[in-house]
Amino acid sequence: MVNANCSICNQNILNINSAIFIPQFKIYICNTEHNNIIFGKPGRSVSDKIDKLRRDHRSKYKLHILSLIYTLFQENSLEMKNWKKGKYGEVLIGNKLNKLGLKHKIAVFHDLSLPGSNANIDHLLIIGNSVFIVDSKNYSGKVKILNNKKNTQVQTQLYIGNNEQKRLVEQALYIGNIAKMNFERFGLYPNIINFLCFNNWKEGVFEGNIEVNNIKIIGQNLKYLKRYLKKNKENIKPSNKLIAITLKLFPVKTKF
Repeated sequence: MVNANCSICNQNILNINSAIFIPQFKIYICNTEHNNIIFGKPGRSVSDKIDKLRRDHRSKYKLHILSLIYTLFQENSLEMKNWKKGKYGEVLIGNKLNKLGLKHKIAVFHDLSLPGSNANIDHLLIIGNSVFIVDSKNYSGKVKILNNKKNTQVQTQLYIGNNEQKRLVEQALYIGNIAKMNFERFGLYPNIINFLCFNNWKEGVFEGNIEVNNIKIIGQNLKYLKRYLKKNKENIKPSNKLIAITLKLFPVKTKF
C-alpha cells in the first residue's frame, strides 16, 4: 500500500499496482491517461521581471511627484519596451502552442527552469517520445536566411534586417544542449528538436525546412509543428514518464 500523489495530475495514489514508480526521482505516476496537459504560464518570467523593475523604482523614488515622473520615464524606456515586447511574443506563441496541445492531446510546458543556468526554456512540447524546445522571439525587422560562402564552405546564417543573429542561434543551441545533458544524466535519450520561433516570419511552405546549425526556424503560424502532428498522428501520445521527469528536471518557474 502506498499513499502518494501522481507527479503529473496530483491525483492521490492508493494502490501501488496502479502506479509507475521512478526510483531516481522517487516519484509516482498514476495510470490515468494524461491528455490536454499544460504546465506553466507563457511569459511568466518576463512579467515578473517587469514587475520587479517597477517595484525597484517605487522603492527608490518614494516621493509622489518623483515617482510619477520616473514611472512615465521608465514605462517608455528602451529597456521596458524590450521586456514588454518579449512578453508579448512569448504569450502569443504560448497561447498558440496551448491550442495545438489541446487539439492534439500533447503535453505543453512554458517558462521552465534550466539547471545550472540563468536561462530558461520558453516553451517545451512532448510529442510521443520526442521533446520540442521552442525559443520565441519578437524582433523587429525582416527575418532572412542566407547562404554565405566562407573559405570554400557554404554556411547558412540567420539575419534580422541586415544584422546577423549568431547569438540567437548559439543561445538556442546552448539551451538544447543543457536539456539533452540533463536527460542523459538519468539514462534518457529522447529525440530533441530545437526551434527559434519568430512572430513576424511567414515563409509559408519553407517554414521549418530551413535550419541554422540544427536549429529549425519557424514563424508564428507554427506550420512545421502542424504538419508534424498531422503526419505522425498515430504516434503523438506523450510519454507519461517523460512528462513526469521533465517536470522534475526543469521545474516551472514561479519567481524571477
